[in-house]
Amino acid sequence: PVNVGTSPSHAVFDPTLRRLYIANSGSDTVSVFDADLTVPTPLATVSVGAAPLRLSALADGTRVYVANSGCQDVINLQNCSGNTVTVFDTANFSIRKTITVGTTPVWIAAASDGSKVFVANRDSDNISDIRTLDDTVVATIASGAPKPVFVTVGP
Repeated sequence: PVNVGTSPSHAVFDPTLRRLYIANSGSDTVSVFDADLTVPTPLATVSVGAAPLRLSALADGTRVYVANSGCQDVINLQNCSGNTVTVFDTANFSIRKTITVGTTPVWIAAASDGSKVFVANRDSDNISDIRTLDDTVVATIASGAPKPVFVTVGP
């Protein structure tokens, strides 16, 4: 076992840097581990926005994008007020930018080429399209169904 923050909600393995990133919704942090060893070694704890639910690392290993839901109840997605994505650099774990997106971002996925990140915003019924070149929302796309909770990016 490894120690992480309160209420871990999602984990992502970055094969480029061989790191494990864990979103801790109860402590508003991301735990970062070196996963190149038999037992993962803690590298950093990054403070992000309120109640991070999901995260995605760019394929080149340079940045991690974190969907901050702001939910008091992350299991049932109740009492949610979040509308941001936190971007941090993996070289020094510093916050690069906080991006305003739709209400209650609950899922995030990066394109395989690292050019875009897409965010499912449950309570605004849309998807935010973030250009990673400058970490700017370039489009807001209406979802095909109410309350989207998942987004995926094809090759």
